[in-house]
Amino acid sequence: MTFLARRSRPVRRHAVRIPVWLLVLCLGAPLATQAATVWTGPRVVFTKADGTDSKQAANQDRLTSNVWLTRGGSQGLYNAARENSFSHNLSPADTEWATGTTANYASLTYTNWETWAKSVGSPPGPPATVGVNAVLHLKTDDIYLDIKFLSWSVRPASGTGFSYERSTPGTGMSNVDCLFNWAESTYPELLAPPAASATTAYNSADYYYRHYTQTNAYVGTSSVDNHVYYLGPISANELLDLGPLSTWLATSGCQ
Repeated sequence: MTFLARRSRPVRRHAVRIPVWLLVLCLGAPLATQAATVWTGPRVVFTKADGTDSKQAANQDRLTSNVWLTRGGSQGLYNAARENSFSHNLSPADTEWATGTTANYASLTYTNWETWAKSVGSPPGPPATVGVNAVLHLKTDDIYLDIKFLSWSVRPASGTGFSYERSTPGTGMSNVDCLFNWAESTYPELLAPPAASATTAYNSADYYYRHYTQTNAYVGTSSVDNHVYYLGPISANELLDLGPLSTWLATSGCQ
């Protein structure tokens, strides 16, 4: 029986509702905790050409008001919003890096850019990071994004350059899809496989939901009451009202 069929019937909430504290215990995270933001929008390419001035805005990738990535006449990346030049094992300030993708951002091990760059490739170092999938965490903003270096200049006579492609906030995504994506990343043991690979979203006049075939679970929203619902093993395959959509959007950072 599908999620929609279950939801279409009158719901006896007093008979099927699991206490919220019990669900929270099963999920392993409090509802009130503010979640990180994951940028899943279309990728863009940023390039700082050899010989260009790192102090100019055009040569800085200004991701947020806290992080402006660039590179000076030599050495590595630095954050022009917080620093005047590169510092070993510190720059770019207010960032941390890991090899991988945002699909698994919560389980990755992060470190400063220089340490990460020296852990990649053979011989290790910034040039070896070209072509490597990585995740950049903007610490103050608590934003995670996919990033992949496309080029890295080594001691050019005119000054150093680099280029990379990275994900964007994805303003075209609905806040509900953003919520579903966040839930899949946060609770992979409950909601698998992720929608990007194998899950179909279903839409009707009143309900929008996703079915996760591996874990045989459903998560959906209702336009009737603007609540989020779950159906699957955690709720003994009974429909569970998880509360207002607005609360979950705030928790997931998808407002």
